[in-house]
Amino acid sequence: MQQLKQQLAVLAEKINALSVRERVILLCMAVMAMGGAWYQFYLLPWQAAVAKSAEEITTIQGRIATLDAAQVAVLERSKEDPDKAERRLKEDLLKELKELQQRRDLAMKDMVPPDRMLPILEKLLARQKDLRPVALLTLKPDPVQSPKDKEVAKDKSDKKKKAEPAEKSTAAEEDDSDVIYRHTVQLELQGSYLALVHYLDALERLPMVIFWDTLSLSTLEFPTLKVGLQVYTLSLSREWLGRGSE
Repeated sequence: MQQLKQQLAVLAEKINALSVRERVILLCMAVMAMGGAWYQFYLLPWQAAVAKSAEEITTIQGRIATLDAAQVAVLERSKEDPDKAERRLKEDLLKELKELQQRRDLAMKDMVPPDRMLPILEKLLARQKDLRPVALLTLKPDPVQSPKDKEVAKDKSDKKKKAEPAEKSTAAEEDDSDVIYRHTVQLELQGSYLALVHYLDALERLPMVIFWDTLSLSTLEFPTLKVGLQVYTLSLSREWLGRGSE
């Protein structure tokens, strides 16, 4: 333990010997290295899994909408029940859809709920004596959709409009239960670069998943830095269920 303290003291002396510009560059390099490793080995695989499940769900929903339209056409022609094979196919697709939704929910179960974001961020900040909040703002939730998702969703909506009465089409358009939303908190902080590194490390060590990006740094008066940071979580709910968004 004594040897470790001596090594830390030597490292601190080397850092103190650097100019302000060199210290800021050193901080940026450390944060970029830590963030790059986390992004490459954890965030990218996780986001790919969630995006794949969401894409498969959207595709199956489009196929279900096509079957719905076919059933309505058959009923209008014959006033009889749809063909048994079509009903069976739809049942199989609904079963597959339910399984995909369960897989998606499993992938998201460890995400921090939106209404717990601010309390967690404030609690972690309280532990950093050399880092204080200047502003914490909740931004408007944004749906997470790829261009392909949007195209498939539009095609599904168009088919629903043709296949169902107007009031049912409106209800279907308003159903966003399978949309994933990004809930973002914009933080403005002031403090030392070591306190910032400790804060980001504490975020990544949380038992539940929370993401951060869009980091900006500027020097106020050494050793105080002005820090801009966005922290976010993902949820199937559009509502913050807590403090209102800005």
